[in-house]
Amino acid sequence: IARAALEHSLVPGAFASDYTKPSTRYYTSRETPSNLAPGDAHALTPAHAHLPLVIMLTLTQWSVGLFVVNAAVRSRVLAVLALAIGIAGLAASVLHLGRPFGAWRAFLGLRTSWLSREVITLGMFAKLAMAYVTALFVPFLSGFAPPLGYAVAATGLLGVFCSVMVYADTLRPFWQWRISAGKFFGTSLVLGVGTMAAFAPGNRVYAALWLMFLSAKLAAEAIGLLRRRTPGDALGRSARLMLGPLRVVTRGRFALGIAGIAAALIAGSGQAMPWVAWAGLAACALGELLERYLYFTAVTAPKMPGHFAAA
Repeated sequence: IARAALEHSLVPGAFASDYTKPSTRYYTSRETPSNLAPGDAHALTPAHAHLPLVIMLTLTQWSVGLFVVNAAVRSRVLAVLALAIGIAGLAASVLHLGRPFGAWRAFLGLRTSWLSREVITLGMFAKLAMAYVTALFVPFLSGFAPPLGYAVAATGLLGVFCSVMVYADTLRPFWQWRISAGKFFGTSLVLGVGTMAAFAPGNRVYAALWLMFLSAKLAAEAIGLLRRRTPGDALGRSARLMLGPLRVVTRGRFALGIAGIAAALIAGSGQAMPWVAWAGLAACALGELLERYLYFTAVTAPKMPGHFAAA
């Protein structure tokens, strides 16, 4: 957003890079050591948590996942639950805005800003979701329910994609496209299918999908921690943050994820214990909130190398 604003303020034909590109260059005839690293490479300080965004992203993606699944079954109860979760997530996002009453200006940056696209798309998603729920309960509007259900699902998925691009566009390695997409769409799949498994205890299809999506997401996150041994790498620094100052949160996230896997296994066995699926869903929801907390606190921003005393 700042780059777009800067480019609009420049002379015609100029770009922000022309004004922000450093003019100093350093040359040396010596070979750069392969183990060269900043003096503060091991000084680990978590970033800001942005709790309103943690809640907003988790809840809106949960809502999208539910609407995607419910587009086929058209359950009134699930639709109301999905709408309530989505509205709660969007309400939490207001706490992150410095000037909430200026949010209507988001459409001004539609051509250049992924944040503006996210705001507009999720706003459309909320309005279509309310229309869809209304069509499910009003008899003479029931014919509009199927197309509205598909429109809600499609708009919601587009909104999740915009959320991914908001962070991928920052070019921070921990927020790159493949990582952000796996986390965001993974949350929609895990919580959406997990909710269906809780509402339909004994349904082995939902339980199997829940187990598959959750196991894949946890495995991908665990693989990311293996980069802790690469000192000069931004992803390695994020991994060391999660295994160091943020280790309590990381342990909690994986413990809750494993509890969800256990619940999915029990639900898939066909045993009549509905409370297990609900407990597993609660564990998954809390685990996804912790994962999103780590998403913000374990990121490392690009900066100039610091000295040994830098934090």
